[in-house]
Amino acid sequence: MATEILDWTGPDVYASPYRSRFHRSQHFHRISDSEPINVCIPGKRGIGGEALQYVPKDDWNARRSGEERKDWSKGRTEKMSLEQWEGSNNASGNGNERGLASWIKKDKQVLRFFTYFTEMILDQGVERDRIRKCHLLFFLEDDSIQILEPTFSNSGIPQGTLMRRHRVPFTYVKDRELGPTRSYHRTCPKPHITYRDLNLRQNILIYGRLHRIVDCDTFTRDFLTREGISVPDKEPAPFDVFKNMREKIETVKPLRPYKRLPLPKEFGPLEGKVLRFFGKWEDKNDSVGEIRHFSIHLHLEDETIEIIEIHDTNCGRYRAPTFLKRCRLPKSVSDLVPLPGHSTDHTLLNVVRSKGPGRVRDTILIDNLETKSSTGQSFDEQDKFYQMEDFDIGKEIQVAGRQILIYDCDRSTRLFYQEHLSKAMEPLEAIEVPKPKQSKSRPPYNGFGTEPDSLTSCNGLEPRPPQRDFYKFMHKDRDGFESHILRFSARLVENDKVDTTRRFILSYHLSDDTILINQFPDVNSGVPPGRFLLRCRVKKPPEMQDQDLSVDTLFYSSEDLFVGAVLKINEHWFILTEADEYVFNFMEQFDEREKYPHSNIRLILEKLDGLLDASQVKHMMAKFMDSDPTDRGIVLEQSFRSILNQFIPNNLSEHEIITLVRHLQEVNLEARIVATDTVFSLLQMELKRMQFSAFPQLILTLESADLNAEGVLPKSKLRNVLVAACCKSKTTLRGNNIRDLIDECLKSYSLEFLDYREFVNRLDWLNNPSKPVPPSMVPSNFFEHPLQSKRAPIEYRKLIRQLEAKKNLDISHTIDVKQGLVKPKDPQKLVRKHFTHGADNHA
Repeated sequence: MATEILDWTGPDVYASPYRSRFHRSQHFHRISDSEPINVCIPGKRGIGGEALQYVPKDDWNARRSGEERKDWSKGRTEKMSLEQWEGSNNASGNGNERGLASWIKKDKQVLRFFTYFTEMILDQGVERDRIRKCHLLFFLEDDSIQILEPTFSNSGIPQGTLMRRHRVPFTYVKDRELGPTRSYHRTCPKPHITYRDLNLRQNILIYGRLHRIVDCDTFTRDFLTREGISVPDKEPAPFDVFKNMREKIETVKPLRPYKRLPLPKEFGPLEGKVLRFFGKWEDKNDSVGEIRHFSIHLHLEDETIEIIEIHDTNCGRYRAPTFLKRCRLPKSVSDLVPLPGHSTDHTLLNVVRSKGPGRVRDTILIDNLETKSSTGQSFDEQDKFYQMEDFDIGKEIQVAGRQILIYDCDRSTRLFYQEHLSKAMEPLEAIEVPKPKQSKSRPPYNGFGTEPDSLTSCNGLEPRPPQRDFYKFMHKDRDGFESHILRFSARLVENDKVDTTRRFILSYHLSDDTILINQFPDVNSGVPPGRFLLRCRVKKPPEMQDQDLSVDTLFYSSEDLFVGAVLKINEHWFILTEADEYVFNFMEQFDEREKYPHSNIRLILEKLDGLLDASQVKHMMAKFMDSDPTDRGIVLEQSFRSILNQFIPNNLSEHEIITLVRHLQEVNLEARIVATDTVFSLLQMELKRMQFSAFPQLILTLESADLNAEGVLPKSKLRNVLVAACCKSKTTLRGNNIRDLIDECLKSYSLEFLDYREFVNRLDWLNNPSKPVPPSMVPSNFFEHPLQSKRAPIEYRKLIRQLEAKKNLDISHTIDVKQGLVKPKDPQKLVRKHFTHGADNHA
């Protein structure tokens, strides 16, 4: 497809092969408000910075008079030859004498011609040919043509745009097609139709249709005259017989006009006022005698009545919008739809018969003013139709043979009758037997798809997807480091020795209450590891379900999961043995602890208060003091569990014991602080295993975070940058180790703002390697949480104080003596005597 090149005015038409700059400078410039736009002005540069030739303005002025325009165009025509016209001065040429491109000079300039063409009709006997009038639009900017046909109502033919805008190829017209007009000698070398090919009283052939140009608008006539083209006078369009026949038919007025519609009696004050009554009709044709209720609307402005049926829920009937459309309701059924000839809307005044030569003619006069006839009665007999006075509570109205009893009305109708007619409208006491409410039975689950999805097909004819708890999904989905996934370690409760050794990870997703079970790999066990249960909602066993099918099926929820719980999943019994730290932290939150009683320390202490009496609390204190020879008020977890099991055996679940231990543990973070050099050495060792060496880039990142260029950053911002840069490991375990080591390194500094360059230099294992740490110096529980450590001591005195507060015991004095707050004469003897006496009685 060839691309046309716009020929700008200038010596260089084609681009130079050595040009390296292709940006385009601004060419359009308005010298003043009264001057046209120049493309090339002095001092402007073209593409690549090359100079452009400036062509002065033409002497043409649009404000000249008509005679001056004719003389100017005549002089141009005489001076210019055909070759000059072809190269410089045509509507589709490449330039002009003023330096303007044609598509700029002729922009938004359109020539409009009025044409018609004859269309032959072969399949109708009414008309043989049809004259179709059109508007031919010629766009001067690109020589494109568009043909439009004015639309006429009820024409039956497609009208509007007959031909879209494009360039139309020129086709010579034969002499037999031209008729009286001969073909002219075409001097334009363009293959498409130009404006010189269009003139009045000429034929133009466009895609097989011969258009006859009969007229044009004023702008087109002036433009052609200015270009030196002689424009003849307009030619009248031919006469269309069929169109004139249709116009006569549409404009014919009937000899007997229709009756004028009567105006409403009370058009003014009662306009828009409606009285509403409630009625009922006992359908005796029905075998059970169905009672149907209606709402009757009486429009006061013209006393028309509209009846709407009130449908009950699941009535089984088609809910039609109206029972009776708005009309005047006659009292007799025969007057509602009269038989042909039985009633007429016209009143004949008299009949005049004219006698004379030829046929006898009768003249009938119609009473349009509704005057009275010879009988003295008017046509609009008021007693035939229901009026406002005919409506009352307790009366019946006849609607097409149906007796509708009016039993009530609305409040505004009751006030209207009381004000205008002084009538009290008291509702009737409707004695109706209430229909028994039918409960929807729920079929049993058929096993196809999920149970909530199958249940939606039973609730309606159009199955819809089950509704999802969007609020839970948005608030319980993963959010940063908050996974909202509860992970438990589980094992099977089976008699088979192989199954008892299998270990599983049960993951409960809080966002959609689904459970995922994976199995740990066990070497040489013969059982393949991996996915044991796909992520789905798990139903509780049948013995825990309700036998009533109308009750929803119970699924396992997060409240059913705790350490020590036994679950039945797909005929397999699982026992939850452990849980990760996130489970305990999540369940012990202030907003969540009331949902999980096994993690609520308040409920656990109340449970202990109900299981232990005052003497047992004293004996428990004696046992704790025997296990604390140093009198520090702490015991190990193993000793605490054994003493607790002596007094309340198997009364607390494992999860409750863990919650109690976490509540009483003494967290001494200072004891966990390792030497600073050792921590940095361990961190360098992990970074070396990761092959992390981008320390200069890390310093640049920290400098960009230091907006004030102070050389220090807070610990929180320094930690974010270090974790983002150094924790990009393929294994999650190593990434967690590096994150914990970074936290330990930051804790070793007491200042809140640290010198990040010095900190990164200590991490640089290439330039500043630290002394390696022997394996014996690394504690086994270094990366564990302090509350998960089995070696963390238990503050038993804290438990005794809380139980004392619930039982109102007087043990605080002895505890304070033990702590040295009170100094009696012989404190050790007093404490030992008090608790030994209780322990002996308990033994």
